Amino acid sequence: MKRKNSLSGLANFDNENDIGLVACSLGSLATGLREQAKKIAATHVDKFLEGIRQKFGGKLQGFDFKIKGHSSLLRKLVSELEEQLKNNQDNPSFIPNKQALIGSIHDCLRYTLEFNNDQYMDAVKAIEAQLFDEDDGLAKFAKFKN
Repeated sequence: MKRKNSLSGLANFDNENDIGLVACSLGSLATGLREQAKKIAATHVDKFLEGIRQKFGGKLQGFDFKIKGHSSLLRKLVSELEEQLKNNQDNPSFIPNKQALIGSIHDCLRYTLEFNNDQYMDAVKAIEAQLFDEDDGLAKFAKFKN
């Protein structure tokens, strides 16, 4: 079977010795990431942050947008895939890695909490202590903005 390069097929068969790469859909990866983020939010993060909000008198902003949108995730996955291919263009045996694509997404689940200035530092320290707890931590890293 002989085919020309095709982005829709993600496979190139120049001769019978070539190996075809069967790729997963980036759209299905984005959907899966969103579904996983929804489960994590519902079972862990929402309750945790609500407790912090109550304790320090904060406000949760944009709660309806805590899960990154499908099209935004898809753009990030496509961008990461392009970067992987560009960085490995001289490596003929390179095969894009699904786990690396998934691992490149660091903001699928995001929250905004606002605190008064006098409570801000204590609230951030409490969030960090619980998020990064060695036994029960919810995250490997988080980004704080003030």
